[in-house]
Amino acid sequence: MRLQVPSVQARRDLSTIEHASCQKAIPDHWIADQDGNVRTQSILWLFCWATTGQGSSRAANQARMVFNRIFDHSYEWLGSRINLEYAYRRRYAKFDIEGEFRARLGR
Repeated sequence: MRLQVPSVQARRDLSTIEHASCQKAIPDHWIADQDGNVRTQSILWLFCWATTGQGSSRAANQARMVFNRIFDHSYEWLGSRINLEYAYRRRYAKFDIEGEFRARLGR
């Protein structure tokens, strides 16, 4: 998956998610380069926020809106290919999971 907006705009959009824990985590868990490449763990991290909002339906809705605005595929599209358990297990992986993720997406 790739950004469909500039990296700076994606970061700005993330800042609209109204949850202190999310905002505090962005510097550590959102990794994207200027060419629109987003680390797989960052995609999974945002997917988790969009699914649960850490108990806040408002934060979950905002995260889904951000997800759908910034990526070339929707939250729903990704949700039809992965589940929350997978995202939870892999979002903080310390190793490269790009190939595994692409396989799940059918690419």
